[in-house]
Amino acid sequence: MGFVEKMFDSMQPHTSYGKRVCAYVIPFDENNRIAVAKIPIGCFLLGGGIENGESHYNAITRECMEEVGCRVYVGNIICRAERYHWMARFKRNMHVIAYFYSGRLLDKTAEPIEKNHTLVWLTPEECEAQLYLEHQRWAVRCAIGNKKR
Repeated sequence: MGFVEKMFDSMQPHTSYGKRVCAYVIPFDENNRIAVAKIPIGCFLLGGGIENGESHYNAITRECMEEVGCRVYVGNIICRAERYHWMARFKRNMHVIAYFYSGRLLDKTAEPIEKNHTLVWLTPEECEAQLYLEHQRWAVRCAIGNKKR
C-alpha cells in the first residue's frame, strides 16, 4: 500500500482556522490488536499535538507516556490525513494535519498523567466501531493494508 494521504472535510469560506499538527502511533500486539486510549467520549489513537520544536517521534513518545504511562517504539510512517473541523477542546475551527506511524507499545514505566485515559486493546473491527475520529479509523485501515503487504 505504501504512504498515502487523504483530505477529510474541506475549508469553509469566510472561516478562520487554527493549525494543529499531530503525530500518532498505531501499535499492534501479537494478537493483531491495537493499543488505544479510552476516554469518556470514546477511543483515540495514542499520540497528539506536536509541541514547539518537537519531532514526530518525540511527540508520540511524550504523548504515550502522558496518556498511558508506556514507552513506545515508533516505526515507519504509514499515512497522513488533513481535516478542517470544529474542535470543542479549542473552541474554534481547526486545520488538523495528522501523521500516523507503525509501532509497538513497550513496557509501562509510570502512571499516566492524563487521569481520564485508560489503555485498551481493540481488534481492527473494534477500532472501526469505537475510534471517535473518522481520520483515525481511516489510518487504522491504512495500517492494516500495510501489514498485509
